[in-house]
Formats: sequence, structure tokens, C-alpha cells
Amino acid sequence: MLRDLWREPTDGLLDLPSQEDQGYAMIREGRQPRKAHDFALFSQDAVAGWARRLREILRAASGDALVTLGQDEGGTYTRPAQQLMAESLDYTAIHTWWNNDDLLWDGVMTKVPEKPNLHQETGLMRLEDADGRPWRSQAQAAALFERKVAYAFASRGAGAVEWAWNINPFQPIDNESVIGVFRPDGTAKAELAALTDAAAFFGKAAPWLDDFEPDPVLLVIPHARLFSARPGDLEATKRVVRLLAERFGVVPTAVSDQRLGGARLAPARLVIVPSPELLSDEAARALLAAAAAGARVVITGALEGDAYGRRSEALVALGAVAENLPLAVHERTRWGSGWATFDGQLGERLRKGPGAFDTAAALWREPLPLEFAREPEPLAALLGAALKSAGVLVHPSDDRVAARVLAAPRALLVTCVNETALAARRRVVIDGKARSIPVAAGRARLVLFERATGKVLATTPGDPIDAAGR
Repeated sequence: MLRDLWREPTDGLLDLPSQEDQGYAMIREGRQPRKAHDFALFSQDAVAGWARRLREILRAASGDALVTLGQDEGGTYTRPAQQLMAESLDYTAIHTWWNNDDLLWDGVMTKVPEKPNLHQETGLMRLEDADGRPWRSQAQAAALFERKVAYAFASRGAGAVEWAWNINPFQPIDNESVIGVFRPDGTAKAELAALTDAAAFFGKAAPWLDDFEPDPVLLVIPHARLFSARPGDLEATKRVVRLLAERFGVVPTAVSDQRLGGARLAPARLVIVPSPELLSDEAARALLAAAAAGARVVITGALEGDAYGRRSEALVALGAVAENLPLAVHERTRWGSGWATFDGQLGERLRKGPGAFDTAAALWREPLPLEFAREPEPLAALLGAALKSAGVLVHPSDDRVAARVLAAPRALLVTCVNETALAARRRVVIDGKARSIPVAAGRARLVLFERATGKVLATTPGDPIDAAGR
């Protein structure tokens, strides 16, 4: 049986017409070939097909084992993407290694609504200064690892697995051979506390946790833009995730523009499409349907059409135009202080859309790519207005501490991560009552509240939790 399954591992993916035949077919259909875009889609499909067949083989051999395909942060870019192979897996996975500025974003971008996402290789690679001394102290390394573990849960992950538990002196790569939480002499590094604290917390929290409520905010990943090698790639999504979490205590669910559909958009009150430039007709129709069904849809920056230069009726309805406008260094905006700065040669790489929009409409087409502005305030003001218009519960703060409140039927799981150099108290709203959670500089905090009473059921170490304002 295994031999029969293995005979067709590509599941027909390689039975394709020649590149020349494909090009002529596309021209006959009124679209021009886009080699970078089409090869990216082909490679994503090929890996997803291989993963699907491999899962079938492993299931045939071992029964109902859960199967995933390991991938590090490269899956958020042009390597095989968790978002696009999720249908072939039982759960997605992310290895958080080197992208330490965007740990929450990593988790958001690799979690699909229908399946769990496991942070299954989480650790710290050794970083040294010019003299070979550790760049971080033991306490700083432990704090970073604690933030990684906390962000795994803030991004709605199923958990975090440290790699490797013991040091590996046989690993030929210096920055990986020392990763373990135990040294060669058997003594534990300070990072171990992050794991034991989280384990103790979830030991108490587990009986209270059921499935969480769907997220009211959905972020559309502009894969068509990324695969077309457009400048800026996915940078706009990073700014959105950070501002939502730090300013408003909201973390979105992310969905690729290649996988938009009614079922995925249905729970969303607010759909954010940051600086897409390119969208397929299918994605455009899904967004219009979401707006018609009552969701607030916000699209920023230029929108040209699809990846082949076509502008369908749906794309035109979203605001796609043949010629978008040049972007000035300083642009007037209705948001924030009234000005946005696009320096760093952005005017030679980005454009803006035409006109303005009516805030009373379901579809907001903000002409400026505010995610790329030097100042964060215009984008933060736009996001705040959109959240309010969509009726999304927020937990506002000016302390730059990321927060997320995940609602289960009987309890609320709160994650706070402080990436600043100052201690702070993060304000969150627990079923209508404001609470203040102390978070030390560079540290993280997990708290579980009972919904019926607001009682603290479990917490990781830290100062007492008070009513907000105390």
C-alpha cells in the first residue's frame, strides 16, 4: 500500500503544459504572463501537493498521527507559506529564530482560522559582539525567550516548544550548537524560567480554557504583491499588527489574499487590506461581499488591478485604476497631525490611490499607504477610527505594551508583552471593568480572569494586578 501511494508523490502537479504553451494561453485569455508571480504560485502549489501526499503516506503507516511541515520565518515571505499549505496539514508550525523584532507578526501570519499553529522550534541563537563576548546578558536572553513564549499565545498559537532542551556540542554551526536551556555541565540557563513559569500557569489555566471566540478583525496578506516582487513586500502588515496590539490591545487573524472566502470573512467586523497594489478578481469579490454583509473593509494605498494587469468590475468597485498617483515626501492626510512623511526614496517605489472616501460607507479606500509613513500616528488614527466604526472592543494604551484578550466561555486569557525599556502597567477591559496589569521592562505577563467575577485565576510572576488607575 505504501509503495502504491509513493508512486505519484506529486499528485499530478508536474503534468503541466510547457512554459511557452502557458504563455500563449494567458495572452489569448487577455492576460500577460508574469514569470515571478506564476512561478511563486507554482512552487507553493508543488510544496502543498507534496505535503498532502506525504501526510497520506504517514497516515497510512501510523494511523491518525497529526502531521505538519516545519518552517521557520521564511514561510512568511517567499519560502513555502504556512498560509498556502495549511489545507494539506493537520496544523501549521512556525520556528521563531531570527525575526526577533516581529515575533507577534510571525505567529499571526502563520496561523489560519481553521487549524492550530504550534511554535514548535523556539529558541535563541547565540549572538556575539566583535570580541566574541555574548551580546545579551543571561537576564536579557531570558527576557527575550519569555517574550517569544508569550507571543506564541498572543498570536493564538497552540503552544511553544523549546529547541533544543539540551545543548548540542556536535552541531557544526556555532550559533545553533549552544541553543539548549541546559549547558554542557548540566546547569540550567536563565531561559528555563520562561518555560517553567508558562507551564505552571497553564497547569492552572487549562481546566478553564475552551475554544476562543473568533477574532473580529481580519488582516489580508498581500501575497499577490509579494509574489510579483513589488517593493515593500509585506512590511505594511508588520506596522498594522504592531499598532493594533500596542495601541489598541487587538490582534487580528490573518488570511492570504489567495485564500479569501465567505466562510473566512463571515466572523469579521473589520477587514484590513494594507497597501495591496494587486488583488485577484476572486479576492475583490470576497471583499465586496464582506462589505455588503456589514463588515467595515479598509484598503490603503494604490490598487492597480490583478497580477496580470486586468481590472474586473469587482476590482474597479474596490477602487482599482490604471494609473495611480505619484507619492510626495510630505502628504496631507485627514489622520493624526494632518501630515504623513514618505521619505527614504519611497516616492520612487510606491504610489498613492486617487481621491478620498466617505467614513459612513462600508468600504474605506484610504489613498495613502500610511503603513510606510515615517510617523505612526496617521495609521494609528485610521485604525482607531475603523475599529470604532466597526464596533470592535479595544484596550487602548499609550505605553507601547502589546496586549491581547482571548475570550473563552468561562475565562479570559490576557497576554501582555513589554518590549520597551521601562516598566509599565497595561490597562485592559475585563467584561466592562478596567484592570491594570504590571509588566516589567522587556518582560511578558500571562493572566487568566474568570468571566463571571473578574477574579484572577492564574498569573505568571509579577506585581499584583489592580483596578485600572491605582
